Amino acid sequence: MSFLQPIALFGIFLALTPIIIHMLNLMRHRRQSWATMRFLFRAKQSSSRFSKLRKWLTLFARVLAVASLVFLLARPMLSEESSFFDLKAKDPEVLMLILDRSLSMERPFLNTSKTLREKGISEFIEFSRFWPDSRIVVMETVFSDAMILDKTEMLNDSGMAEFFGPTDTAANLPFTIDRGLSWLQQAEIGHAQILVVSDFQNSSWQVQENQQLLDKISEEINQREGLWQMKFLKMATGSLPNFTIEGKSIRQENEEILPTLSIKGTFQGKRKIGVELNLNGNPSPSECNFSFPRTTWTPSISLRNQAANGWVNVRIPTDSFPNDNSYFLTYGKSRMLNVGVIANEKDTKKVLTATTQILPNKIILLEENNIKANGLLSSYADLLLAQGNQGVKIIGEIEKFISAGGTMVLFPDQNSQNQNNPLQRWGKLEVSKEEDPFRISEWKRNSGILSNTLNERELPLSFLETRQRMIPEEGKALAFYEDGKTFLSRKTLGAGIIYSFSTLPSKEWSNLSEGFVIVPALLRVIEECISKSKSANLECGSQASRELIDVKSLTGNPFDKPTYKAGVYRNKNQLFAVNRPGLESNTESLRQQDLEETLRNSHINWSVANTGGSTFQKAEIWNLLLILMLLLLLGESFLGIPLSKPKFI
Repeated sequence: MSFLQPIALFGIFLALTPIIIHMLNLMRHRRQSWATMRFLFRAKQSSSRFSKLRKWLTLFARVLAVASLVFLLARPMLSEESSFFDLKAKDPEVLMLILDRSLSMERPFLNTSKTLREKGISEFIEFSRFWPDSRIVVMETVFSDAMILDKTEMLNDSGMAEFFGPTDTAANLPFTIDRGLSWLQQAEIGHAQILVVSDFQNSSWQVQENQQLLDKISEEINQREGLWQMKFLKMATGSLPNFTIEGKSIRQENEEILPTLSIKGTFQGKRKIGVELNLNGNPSPSECNFSFPRTTWTPSISLRNQAANGWVNVRIPTDSFPNDNSYFLTYGKSRMLNVGVIANEKDTKKVLTATTQILPNKIILLEENNIKANGLLSSYADLLLAQGNQGVKIIGEIEKFISAGGTMVLFPDQNSQNQNNPLQRWGKLEVSKEEDPFRISEWKRNSGILSNTLNERELPLSFLETRQRMIPEEGKALAFYEDGKTFLSRKTLGAGIIYSFSTLPSKEWSNLSEGFVIVPALLRVIEECISKSKSANLECGSQASRELIDVKSLTGNPFDKPTYKAGVYRNKNQLFAVNRPGLESNTESLRQQDLEETLRNSHINWSVANTGGSTFQKAEIWNLLLILMLLLLLGESFLGIPLSKPKFI
């Protein structure tokens, strides 16, 4: 319970007034013996006890009536976080906001002009009014660093927009929450209230990939035995018509650039969409024939009379959510792709090396000794083909390389006892019967590195025979064996990608070394990396975008940064296209039930933001105290009424 006018509580001493008056009345009357009165006392002796009880009840009712008046003037408040009869201190030391600042949080909140992020901030401001003396700490998903605020109004300060304003980034809520709990632990915070504000977009949680982290969060909250309370507030948006655009690949031929773009929309049927092609600051109109639900479009953009290196902004018309209506790209001469091969198994190394030599005009094969000696970052690798468990030192370099946007194709170690690899968690070694090898039954035929060819021919995965396998347990499965286990997975790490095969291209393990699957799959990974390298395309908020310093925005505000704002940036003579993360195009929401099953904890609560007013409101209970005071006064009056009329003789 809290009070809007706590100074009025000093009036509680007035509750002693009826007792003082009663004592003064006793002092004012003196007893005088009178012989005749002894007969009257004997007549009333039978009812004296009841009379005393009525006097004490009357006095008690008067005291409580005055106390009720005092509490009424203090205007007590109750919230769902407090208890009327709980006298323990409820004020937490810290109020922490975990704020989802991903691009999807800029969608409009239900039936309002506010964005989900703005609504979430206003909800936290209301939430913090329960405990005005607590410290305010904010953890947001872009920087994931604790920021201590003097007052909640700073969340809406235009000067703090870099930290609390809109972004074009993705989010990793489990990572940010874990960082927040680590800060509370390091700061030795005993009592804390934590509010997590998110739209529960599936890509911002990735429950399967973050399972261990979510288990850790639940355990840490549980260990505090209620001293740390966490509340999840889901921000919901309406179903509004919307178009979104994203890039697939970029091809440059002679004096034209041919970007392959994907336009997705919620409008049924077919229609023409006006598109603006902005080439180096010069806009020109174009059109795209859209068919529901998605259309792939490849415009031809002439580079005649243009600079050798430049940029393009492809923009579709503004709709209900304009933040996903632009795609940026750059063009110009690019360096060749640097590919590294590290393998312990002889046949695997031979196959991987031979595949890179198919494209000698596009690939520079890095020396393995040079990679191990100097580190991947110093070798500027774009793609790493690796097999087996590497040393602790190089594993650290590989993690940095992938997190910064690199790509890796990983194969298990031939030694089943040597699988301690932090990049992938492998299952136990499985060996098939000689006459019954493991076979592949399902794979992604329409997208990914195992998709059909341009003439719709399938890769012959059904002819693969696997005799030994180790199942990759992390990442999204792209192909399955007949028993449902994963043949190939795709895992994201930071801004990079890890493709993990479950078997080796060696005769003892499989017939993958024959090349009819492994070669086209690796070539597609290489082409994927080449397209990425040519466009110098980065994801907003990725580790690679954070490393861009002293850059100038060519498409937005001069003070924009690639850490949180998409656009084209110049760093000396090099151009970088920074686009929103591909994960943000997937607006599928996470089911609350799935997260509740992972975070099973009595100290974690769930709420959905209200459309009208604030979700977190205090309830004034002065009306209850007023009714109580009136009842007490009525009771006091009733006790003062004589039980029977006097009889006259």
